[in-house]
Amino acid sequence: MTSIRFLGANREVTGSSYILDHNGFKVMVDCGSYQEEDLEHRNYDDFLFDPKEINTFILTHSHLDHCGLIPKLIKHGFSGNIYLTPPSKDIFEITAFDSAKIQKEDNINAGKKIIYNSADVVESLSKCKTIEFGEVIELEKDFHFSLRNTGHILGAGYIVMDIEDKTVIFSGDVGSKWQSISQFITPISKKVDFLVIESTYGNSLHMAREESENEFVDTIKQTVSRGGNIIMPTFSIERAQELLYTLRKLKIANRIPNVPIYLDSPMASKVTKVFVKFPKEFGEDARKIFEAGQNPFFVDNLRYVNMSQKSKKIASKNTLKGQHDSKKSYIVLAGSGMCTGGRILGYLKKNLPLSKNTVIFPGFQANGTLGREIKDGAKSVVIYGEEVKVNAEIRTMGSFSAHGDRDDLLNWVSTAEGGKIGKRVYVTHGDEDISLQFAETLKEKGMADEVEVPYFNTVHELW
Repeated sequence: MTSIRFLGANREVTGSSYILDHNGFKVMVDCGSYQEEDLEHRNYDDFLFDPKEINTFILTHSHLDHCGLIPKLIKHGFSGNIYLTPPSKDIFEITAFDSAKIQKEDNINAGKKIIYNSADVVESLSKCKTIEFGEVIELEKDFHFSLRNTGHILGAGYIVMDIEDKTVIFSGDVGSKWQSISQFITPISKKVDFLVIESTYGNSLHMAREESENEFVDTIKQTVSRGGNIIMPTFSIERAQELLYTLRKLKIANRIPNVPIYLDSPMASKVTKVFVKFPKEFGEDARKIFEAGQNPFFVDNLRYVNMSQKSKKIASKNTLKGQHDSKKSYIVLAGSGMCTGGRILGYLKKNLPLSKNTVIFPGFQANGTLGREIKDGAKSVVIYGEEVKVNAEIRTMGSFSAHGDRDDLLNWVSTAEGGKIGKRVYVTHGDEDISLQFAETLKEKGMADEVEVPYFNTVHELW
Protein backbone atom coordinates (compact mmCIF):
# COMPACT_ATOMS: atom_id res chain seq x y z
CA MET A 1 0.00 0.00 0.00
CA THR A 2 1.13 3.57 -0.73
CA SER A 3 -0.23 6.57 1.19
CA ILE A 4 0.49 10.19 2.09
CA ARG A 5 0.12 11.58 5.59
CA PHE A 6 -0.50 15.32 5.61
CA LEU A 7 1.25 16.92 8.59
CA GLY A 8 1.30 20.64 7.84
CA ALA A 9 0.19 23.46 5.53
CA ASN A 10 -3.24 21.82 5.29
CA ARG A 11 -5.93 24.48 4.92
CA GLU A 12 -3.25 26.90 6.16
CA VAL A 13 -0.09 28.33 4.64
CA THR A 14 2.91 27.43 6.79
CA GLY A 15 4.34 24.25 8.32
CA SER A 16 4.67 22.13 5.15
CA SER A 17 5.26 18.48 6.01
CA TYR A 18 4.28 15.15 4.42
CA ILE A 19 5.15 11.49 4.83
CA LEU A 20 4.82 9.18 1.83
CA ASP A 21 4.66 5.55 2.95
CA HIS A 22 5.29 2.89 0.31
CA ASN A 23 4.93 -0.59 1.78
CA GLY A 24 6.54 0.57 5.03
CA PHE A 25 9.33 2.61 3.41
CA LYS A 26 8.72 6.17 4.66
CA VAL A 27 9.90 9.29 2.87
CA MET A 28 9.38 12.65 4.52
CA VAL A 29 8.96 15.71 2.31
CA ASP A 30 9.73 19.01 4.08
CA CYS A 31 9.44 19.70 7.80
CA GLY A 32 8.53 23.36 8.11
CA SER A 33 7.84 25.63 11.04
CA TYR A 34 4.60 27.50 11.62
CA GLN A 35 4.22 31.28 11.54
CA GLU A 36 0.48 31.70 12.12
CA GLU A 37 0.01 32.80 15.73
CA ASP A 38 -2.69 30.25 16.51
CA LEU A 39 -0.58 27.40 15.08
CA GLU A 40 2.82 28.36 16.50
CA HIS A 41 2.36 25.87 19.35
CA ARG A 42 2.91 23.05 16.85
CA ASN A 43 6.57 24.08 16.61
CA TYR A 44 6.91 23.11 20.28
CA ASP A 45 4.52 20.12 20.36
CA ASP A 46 5.81 16.58 20.09
CA PHE A 47 5.82 15.18 16.57
CA LEU A 48 2.73 13.13 15.69
CA PHE A 49 5.01 10.40 14.32
CA ASP A 50 8.24 8.71 15.36
CA PRO A 51 11.20 10.37 13.56
CA LYS A 52 13.16 7.14 13.97
CA GLU A 53 10.74 5.44 11.55
CA ILE A 54 11.47 7.84 8.68
CA ASN A 55 13.83 6.23 6.16
CA THR A 56 14.81 9.30 4.14
CA PHE A 57 14.04 12.99 3.78
CA ILE A 58 13.69 15.25 0.72
CA LEU A 59 13.64 19.05 0.98
CA THR A 60 11.92 21.13 -1.71
CA HIS A 61 13.56 24.40 -0.63
CA SER A 62 14.95 26.31 2.33
CA HIS A 63 12.22 28.68 3.40
CA LEU A 64 11.57 28.21 7.12
CA ASP A 65 7.99 27.05 6.57
CA HIS A 66 9.49 24.09 4.68
CA CYS A 67 12.77 23.43 6.51
CA GLY A 68 12.46 25.11 9.92
CA LEU A 69 11.94 21.95 12.01
CA ILE A 70 14.54 19.69 10.38
CA PRO A 71 16.96 20.07 13.33
CA LYS A 72 14.09 19.09 15.67
CA LEU A 73 13.58 15.99 13.52
CA ILE A 74 17.27 15.11 13.97
CA LYS A 75 17.13 15.85 17.69
CA HIS A 76 14.33 13.32 18.09
CA GLY A 77 15.95 10.46 16.26
CA PHE A 78 15.87 10.77 12.47
CA SER A 79 19.11 9.26 11.15
CA GLY A 80 18.64 9.01 7.37
CA ASN A 81 19.83 11.15 4.47
CA ILE A 82 18.50 14.63 3.77
CA TYR A 83 18.41 15.21 0.00
CA LEU A 84 18.48 18.80 -1.28
CA THR A 85 20.13 20.96 -3.94
CA PRO A 86 23.50 22.69 -3.26
CA PRO A 87 21.97 26.20 -2.95
CA SER A 88 19.29 24.82 -0.62
CA LYS A 89 21.96 23.37 1.66
CA ASP A 90 23.82 26.69 1.89
CA ILE A 91 20.60 28.60 2.61
CA PHE A 92 19.37 25.96 5.08
CA GLU A 93 22.64 26.34 7.02
CA ILE A 94 22.05 30.09 7.36
CA THR A 95 18.37 29.85 8.28
CA ALA A 96 18.78 26.98 10.74
CA PHE A 97 21.66 28.58 12.66
CA ASP A 98 19.76 31.87 12.71
CA SER A 99 16.68 30.11 14.08
CA ALA A 100 18.73 28.38 16.80
CA LYS A 101 20.31 31.71 17.75
CA ILE A 102 16.91 33.44 18.00
CA GLN A 103 15.58 30.63 20.17
CA LYS A 104 18.54 30.90 22.51
CA GLU A 105 18.13 34.66 22.84
CA ASP A 106 14.35 35.12 22.72
CA ASN A 107 12.77 31.90 23.94
CA ILE A 108 14.67 31.85 27.22
CA ASN A 109 13.67 35.47 27.90
CA ALA A 110 10.04 34.66 27.05
CA GLY A 111 10.02 31.51 29.16
CA LYS A 112 9.60 29.24 26.13
CA LYS A 113 11.42 25.96 25.67
CA ILE A 114 14.22 25.59 23.13
CA ILE A 115 13.07 23.56 20.12
CA TYR A 116 16.65 22.82 19.00
CA ASN A 117 20.13 24.27 19.36
CA SER A 118 23.17 24.84 17.14
CA ALA A 119 24.49 21.32 17.84
CA ASP A 120 21.30 19.91 16.30
CA VAL A 121 21.87 22.12 13.26
CA VAL A 122 25.43 20.81 12.88
CA GLU A 123 24.11 17.23 13.05
CA SER A 124 21.45 18.07 10.45
CA LEU A 125 24.06 19.43 8.04
CA SER A 126 26.12 16.25 8.40
CA LYS A 127 23.18 14.29 6.99
CA CYS A 128 22.67 16.52 3.95
CA LYS A 129 23.31 14.94 0.55
CA THR A 130 23.27 17.50 -2.26
CA ILE A 131 21.89 16.58 -5.68
CA GLU A 132 21.54 18.53 -8.90
CA PHE A 133 18.29 19.22 -10.69
CA GLY A 134 17.37 16.20 -12.82
CA GLU A 135 19.70 13.81 -10.98
CA VAL A 136 17.87 10.52 -10.33
CA ILE A 137 18.26 8.92 -6.90
CA GLU A 138 17.19 5.34 -6.27
CA LEU A 139 15.76 4.86 -2.78
CA GLU A 140 14.90 1.19 -3.14
CA LYS A 141 13.92 -1.22 -5.91
CA ASP A 142 11.38 0.41 -8.27
CA PHE A 143 11.38 3.62 -6.22
CA HIS A 144 13.43 6.61 -7.36
CA PHE A 145 13.06 10.39 -7.39
CA SER A 146 14.51 13.60 -8.81
CA LEU A 147 14.23 17.33 -8.12
CA ARG A 148 13.34 19.80 -10.87
CA ASN A 149 13.49 23.59 -10.83
CA THR A 150 10.32 25.34 -9.61
CA GLY A 151 11.57 28.88 -10.30
CA HIS A 152 10.55 29.84 -6.73
CA ILE A 153 13.73 30.66 -4.83
CA LEU A 154 17.36 29.75 -5.39
CA GLY A 155 17.70 25.95 -5.29
CA ALA A 156 13.95 25.28 -4.99
CA GLY A 157 12.65 22.15 -6.68
CA TYR A 158 9.55 20.05 -7.13
CA ILE A 159 9.89 16.35 -6.37
CA VAL A 160 9.12 13.70 -8.97
CA MET A 161 8.73 10.26 -7.38
CA ASP A 162 8.53 7.26 -9.72
CA ILE A 163 7.23 4.31 -7.72
CA GLU A 164 6.72 1.08 -9.66
CA ASP A 165 4.46 2.20 -12.55
CA LYS A 166 3.10 5.33 -10.80
CA THR A 167 4.35 8.92 -10.61
CA VAL A 168 3.75 11.17 -7.59
CA ILE A 169 4.80 14.84 -7.60
CA PHE A 170 5.17 17.25 -4.68
CA SER A 171 5.17 20.82 -6.01
CA GLY A 172 6.93 22.54 -3.14
CA ASP A 173 6.36 26.23 -3.93
CA VAL A 174 5.82 27.19 -7.56
CA GLY A 175 7.51 30.36 -8.81
CA SER A 176 6.08 33.43 -10.50
CA LYS A 177 6.55 34.30 -14.17
CA TRP A 178 7.29 37.88 -13.08
CA GLN A 179 10.44 37.10 -11.09
CA SER A 180 13.65 38.65 -12.38
CA ILE A 181 16.24 36.40 -10.74
CA SER A 182 15.09 32.79 -10.85
CA GLN A 183 14.80 30.72 -13.98
CA PHE A 184 11.37 29.64 -15.11
CA ILE A 185 9.92 26.41 -13.77
CA THR A 186 10.85 23.17 -15.55
CA PRO A 187 7.85 21.65 -17.39
CA ILE A 188 6.61 18.32 -16.04
CA SER A 189 6.49 16.65 -19.47
CA LYS A 190 5.37 13.22 -18.27
CA LYS A 191 2.32 11.29 -17.12
CA VAL A 192 1.47 12.08 -13.50
CA ASP A 193 -0.87 10.00 -11.34
CA PHE A 194 -0.89 12.04 -8.13
CA LEU A 195 0.04 15.64 -7.41
CA VAL A 196 0.40 17.57 -4.14
CA ILE A 197 0.28 21.26 -5.05
CA GLU A 198 0.55 24.55 -3.18
CA SER A 199 -2.18 27.19 -3.50
CA THR A 200 -0.85 30.34 -1.81
CA TYR A 201 -2.22 32.62 -4.54
CA GLY A 202 -4.59 30.06 -6.02
CA ASN A 203 -7.50 32.48 -6.33
CA SER A 204 -5.76 35.62 -7.62
CA LEU A 205 -3.54 37.06 -10.33
CA HIS A 206 -0.42 39.15 -9.79
CA MET A 207 -0.11 42.54 -11.42
CA ALA A 208 2.22 42.49 -14.43
CA ARG A 209 5.80 43.33 -13.41
CA GLU A 210 6.05 46.50 -15.52
CA GLU A 211 2.80 47.77 -14.04
CA SER A 212 3.95 46.86 -10.54
CA GLU A 213 7.31 48.58 -11.03
CA ASN A 214 5.51 51.75 -12.14
CA GLU A 215 3.38 51.60 -8.98
CA PHE A 216 6.52 50.99 -6.92
CA VAL A 217 8.22 54.04 -8.45
CA ASP A 218 5.17 56.26 -7.92
CA THR A 219 4.83 55.12 -4.29
CA ILE A 220 8.49 55.84 -3.53
CA LYS A 221 8.35 59.27 -5.20
CA GLN A 222 5.14 60.29 -3.46
CA THR A 223 6.39 59.16 -0.05
CA VAL A 224 9.73 60.94 -0.41
CA SER A 225 8.01 64.10 -1.68
CA ARG A 226 6.14 64.37 1.61
CA GLY A 227 9.30 63.61 3.59
CA GLY A 228 8.32 60.08 4.55
CA ASN A 229 10.11 56.75 4.87
CA ILE A 230 9.40 53.58 2.88
CA ILE A 231 9.27 50.51 5.15
CA MET A 232 9.30 47.07 3.51
CA PRO A 233 8.84 43.89 5.58
CA THR A 234 11.06 41.55 3.59
CA PHE A 235 11.75 37.84 3.50
CA SER A 236 15.50 37.25 3.63
CA ILE A 237 15.50 34.63 0.90
CA GLU A 238 14.70 35.65 -2.69
CA ARG A 239 12.42 38.59 -1.80
CA ALA A 240 15.28 40.71 -0.47
CA GLN A 241 17.40 39.88 -3.52
CA GLU A 242 14.50 40.50 -5.95
CA LEU A 243 13.89 43.91 -4.39
CA LEU A 244 17.59 44.85 -4.44
CA TYR A 245 17.74 43.80 -8.10
CA THR A 246 14.69 45.95 -8.88
CA LEU A 247 15.92 48.96 -6.89
CA ARG A 248 19.26 48.72 -8.75
CA LYS A 249 17.45 48.71 -12.08
CA LEU A 250 15.26 51.69 -11.14
CA LYS A 251 18.19 53.63 -9.68
CA ILE A 252 20.31 53.15 -12.83
CA ALA A 253 17.36 54.42 -14.90
CA ASN A 254 17.06 57.47 -12.57
CA ARG A 255 13.44 56.56 -11.86
CA ILE A 256 13.62 56.82 -8.06
CA PRO A 257 14.94 59.55 -5.72
CA ASN A 258 18.50 59.38 -4.45
CA VAL A 259 17.75 58.33 -0.85
CA PRO A 260 19.57 55.86 1.40
CA ILE A 261 18.55 52.21 1.05
CA TYR A 262 19.09 50.04 4.12
CA LEU A 263 19.18 46.25 4.09
CA ASP A 264 18.58 45.71 7.79
CA SER A 265 18.79 41.93 7.88
CA PRO A 266 22.06 40.15 8.64
CA MET A 267 20.48 36.94 7.36
CA ALA A 268 19.48 38.53 4.04
CA SER A 269 23.05 39.84 3.67
CA LYS A 270 24.40 36.29 4.13
CA VAL A 271 21.85 34.80 1.74
CA THR A 272 22.74 37.39 -0.91
CA LYS A 273 26.33 36.08 -0.81
CA VAL A 274 24.96 32.58 -1.48
CA PHE A 275 23.09 33.88 -4.53
CA VAL A 276 26.32 35.23 -5.98
CA LYS A 277 27.81 31.71 -5.71
CA PHE A 278 25.21 30.25 -8.08
CA PRO A 279 24.81 32.57 -11.09
CA LYS A 280 23.91 29.62 -13.33
CA GLU A 281 20.59 29.50 -11.45
CA PHE A 282 19.74 33.10 -12.43
CA GLY A 283 17.35 34.13 -15.16
CA GLU A 284 18.91 35.48 -18.34
CA ASP A 285 18.92 39.22 -17.48
CA ALA A 286 20.41 38.76 -14.00
CA ARG A 287 22.99 36.32 -15.36
CA LYS A 288 24.12 38.80 -18.02
CA ILE A 289 24.74 41.46 -15.35
CA PHE A 290 26.84 39.00 -13.37
CA GLU A 291 28.78 37.87 -16.46
CA ALA A 292 29.57 41.54 -17.17
CA GLY A 293 31.43 41.62 -13.85
CA GLN A 294 28.72 43.46 -11.92
CA ASN A 295 26.72 42.51 -8.85
CA PRO A 296 22.99 42.43 -9.74
CA PHE A 297 22.13 42.95 -6.06
CA PHE A 298 24.22 46.05 -5.39
CA VAL A 299 22.61 49.46 -5.72
CA ASP A 300 24.09 52.90 -5.08
CA ASN A 301 23.31 54.16 -1.59
CA LEU A 302 22.82 50.60 -0.32
CA ARG A 303 23.94 50.22 3.28
CA TYR A 304 24.07 46.94 5.19
CA VAL A 305 22.96 47.12 8.81
CA ASN A 306 24.50 44.41 10.97
CA MET A 307 24.45 45.79 14.51
CA SER A 308 21.11 45.96 16.34
CA GLN A 309 22.01 49.31 17.92
CA LYS A 310 22.50 50.82 14.46
CA SER A 311 19.12 49.39 13.47
CA LYS A 312 17.39 51.09 16.40
CA LYS A 313 19.07 54.38 15.53
CA ILE A 314 17.89 54.25 11.90
CA ALA A 315 14.35 53.25 12.94
CA SER A 316 14.12 56.47 14.95
CA LYS A 317 15.34 58.70 12.10
CA ASN A 318 12.88 61.08 10.48
CA THR A 319 10.05 60.11 12.84
CA LEU A 320 9.34 63.42 14.56
CA LYS A 321 5.80 64.72 14.17
CA GLY A 322 5.65 67.66 11.81
CA GLN A 323 8.98 66.76 10.20
CA HIS A 324 8.61 66.70 6.39
CA ASP A 325 12.11 66.88 4.93
CA SER A 326 12.60 64.70 1.85
CA LYS A 327 16.37 64.83 2.41
CA LYS A 328 15.84 62.71 5.52
CA SER A 329 13.72 60.03 3.80
CA TYR A 330 14.99 56.46 3.41
CA ILE A 331 13.99 53.03 2.15
CA VAL A 332 14.46 50.03 4.43
CA LEU A 333 14.18 46.30 3.79
CA ALA A 334 13.97 44.37 7.07
CA GLY A 335 12.69 41.04 8.37
CA SER A 336 10.70 39.23 9.25
CA GLY A 337 8.62 39.21 6.10
CA MET A 338 5.33 38.63 7.94
CA CYS A 339 6.28 40.95 10.84
CA THR A 340 6.21 38.08 13.34
CA GLY A 341 9.50 39.23 14.85
CA GLY A 342 12.85 40.69 13.89
CA ARG A 343 14.03 44.23 13.29
CA ILE A 344 11.02 45.23 11.18
CA LEU A 345 9.08 45.62 14.44
CA GLY A 346 11.23 48.57 15.49
CA TYR A 347 10.62 50.31 12.17
CA LEU A 348 6.88 49.65 12.29
CA LYS A 349 6.58 50.94 15.85
CA LYS A 350 8.28 54.23 14.94
CA ASN A 351 6.85 54.71 11.43
CA LEU A 352 3.27 53.40 11.47
CA PRO A 353 1.85 56.37 13.45
CA LEU A 354 2.96 58.96 10.85
CA SER A 355 0.85 59.49 7.72
CA LYS A 356 3.83 60.67 5.69
CA ASN A 357 5.33 57.14 5.75
CA THR A 358 4.46 54.13 3.59
CA VAL A 359 4.61 50.44 4.45
CA ILE A 360 4.87 48.22 1.38
CA PHE A 361 4.14 44.50 1.67
CA PRO A 362 5.96 42.76 -1.19
CA GLY A 363 4.99 39.27 -0.05
CA PHE A 364 2.23 37.06 1.33
CA GLN A 365 0.95 37.72 4.86
CA ALA A 366 -0.49 34.64 6.54
CA ASN A 367 -3.58 34.70 8.75
CA GLY A 368 -2.76 35.42 12.39
CA THR A 369 0.40 37.45 11.66
CA LEU A 370 1.01 41.12 12.44
CA GLY A 371 1.65 41.73 8.75
CA ARG A 372 -1.79 40.37 7.84
CA GLU A 373 -3.40 42.51 10.53
CA ILE A 374 -1.82 45.69 9.14
CA LYS A 375 -2.47 44.70 5.52
CA ASP A 376 -6.15 44.06 6.26
CA GLY A 377 -6.65 47.60 7.54
CA ALA A 378 -6.20 47.54 11.32
CA LYS A 379 -6.44 51.03 12.81
CA SER A 380 -4.00 50.10 15.56
CA VAL A 381 -1.77 47.13 16.40
CA VAL A 382 0.23 45.95 19.39
CA ILE A 383 4.04 45.98 19.05
CA TYR A 384 6.31 45.15 21.99
CA GLY A 385 3.26 45.25 24.26
CA GLU A 386 2.27 48.79 23.25
CA GLU A 387 -0.63 49.98 21.13
CA VAL A 388 0.59 51.60 17.92
CA LYS A 389 -1.75 53.59 15.69
CA VAL A 390 -1.67 52.83 11.96
CA ASN A 391 -1.69 56.15 10.13
CA ALA A 392 0.94 55.33 7.49
CA GLU A 393 -0.07 54.49 3.94
CA ILE A 394 -0.27 50.70 3.45
CA ARG A 395 0.45 49.16 0.04
CA THR A 396 0.64 45.57 -1.23
CA MET A 397 2.67 44.61 -4.31
CA GLY A 398 2.10 40.93 -5.03
CA SER A 399 4.11 40.71 -8.24
CA PHE A 400 7.29 40.81 -6.15
CA SER A 401 6.21 37.54 -4.54
CA ALA A 402 8.25 34.42 -5.26
CA HIS A 403 4.96 32.47 -5.39
CA GLY A 404 3.17 31.99 -8.67
CA ASP A 405 -0.41 33.19 -9.03
CA ARG A 406 -3.42 31.09 -10.07
CA ASP A 407 -2.47 31.05 -13.75
CA ASP A 408 1.18 30.19 -13.01
CA LEU A 409 -0.03 27.16 -11.06
CA LEU A 410 -2.49 26.10 -13.77
CA ASN A 411 0.08 26.57 -16.54
CA TRP A 412 2.54 24.36 -14.71
CA VAL A 413 -0.04 21.60 -14.13
CA SER A 414 -0.93 21.77 -17.82
CA THR A 415 2.64 20.74 -18.73
CA ALA A 416 1.89 17.21 -17.46
CA GLU A 417 1.25 14.66 -20.19
CA GLY A 418 -2.27 15.13 -21.52
CA GLY A 419 -2.55 18.51 -19.77
CA LYS A 420 -3.98 16.96 -16.62
CA ILE A 421 -3.23 14.76 -13.60
CA GLY A 422 -4.26 11.15 -14.13
CA LYS A 423 -5.85 10.27 -10.81
CA ARG A 424 -5.89 12.80 -7.98
CA VAL A 425 -4.66 16.24 -6.90
CA TYR A 426 -4.20 17.26 -3.26
CA VAL A 427 -4.34 21.03 -2.73
CA THR A 428 -2.27 22.34 0.21
CA HIS A 429 -0.27 25.38 1.39
CA GLY A 430 -3.00 28.03 1.28
CA ASP A 431 -5.60 29.69 3.46
CA GLU A 432 -8.60 27.35 3.59
CA ASP A 433 -10.87 29.46 1.39
CA ILE A 434 -8.15 29.90 -1.23
CA SER A 435 -7.27 26.18 -1.30
CA LEU A 436 -10.94 25.29 -1.74
CA GLN A 437 -11.34 27.84 -4.55
CA PHE A 438 -8.25 26.55 -6.35
CA ALA A 439 -9.51 22.97 -6.00
CA GLU A 440 -12.76 24.01 -7.70
CA THR A 441 -10.80 25.73 -10.47
CA LEU A 442 -8.84 22.52 -11.16
CA LYS A 443 -12.10 20.57 -11.36
CA GLU A 444 -13.81 23.12 -13.61
CA LYS A 445 -10.89 23.09 -16.03
CA GLY A 446 -10.81 19.28 -16.11
CA MET A 447 -7.21 19.12 -14.93
CA ALA A 448 -7.83 16.18 -12.61
CA ASP A 449 -10.51 13.52 -12.14
CA GLU A 450 -10.37 13.94 -8.37
CA VAL A 451 -9.30 16.95 -6.28
CA GLU A 452 -9.09 16.99 -2.48
CA VAL A 453 -8.13 19.58 0.14
CA PRO A 454 -6.72 17.47 3.00
CA TYR A 455 -7.17 18.21 6.66
CA PHE A 456 -4.23 18.25 9.08
CA ASN A 457 -2.92 14.86 10.19
CA THR A 458 -4.99 12.78 7.79
CA VAL A 459 -3.77 9.77 5.80
CA HIS A 460 -4.81 9.37 2.18
CA GLU A 461 -4.33 6.07 0.39
CA LEU A 462 -2.97 6.39 -3.14
CA TRP A 463 -3.00 2.73 -4.21
